[in-house]
Amino acid sequence: EVRLARAEFESTPTAQNQMRLAAALLDAGESEEAAKLYEGALKGPFASDPDLRYGAARSFVECGRYQDALAHLEELRTHRPTYRPDGVSLLTARAYAGTARSAEAREEFESAVQKFGTFEAHAEYAIWALAMGDAATSARLQTEIDNITRRWNAMNRQLNEPVLRRLRAAQALAARRA
Repeated sequence: EVRLARAEFESTPTAQNQMRLAAALLDAGESEEAAKLYEGALKGPFASDPDLRYGAARSFVECGRYQDALAHLEELRTHRPTYRPDGVSLLTARAYAGTARSAEAREEFESAVQKFGTFEAHAEYAIWALAMGDAATSARLQTEIDNITRRWNAMNRQLNEPVLRRLRAAQALAARRA
């Protein structure tokens, strides 16, 4: 997808193709390059596009630019409150965690788990709890994660593999610290 998106952008450098390339790069783990492309697109006429802001926030969280991510997430919450509320909530929680705003991160993670109850909400919260050394919270979340993943088919596993991989890495790191 990155190769196809890059070729399309190089032949026709439209904002749409720039966003497609940025999204492909982000999905491929190239968050720094994706962030640069999103930044360029944010200077154009589509700067208020919610997909563009969300992609930019996602790339900024992935490359550790949490304050930049929060600006876009707050903008989405203010002007597009119904736009991807689950994703915005999790990115906001991760951005708070990245800026050492632990109380706000915990509150946002709790809210995401309560409101949406998704695997991703539970897993992201568990990853954060493990990093914070909060074994009780991570154990509580792991019970629910196990219940959710028990019902999965192969497609669910494949779609959630990036988060599962991060969760396993967080668990391994926490076990080494213990």
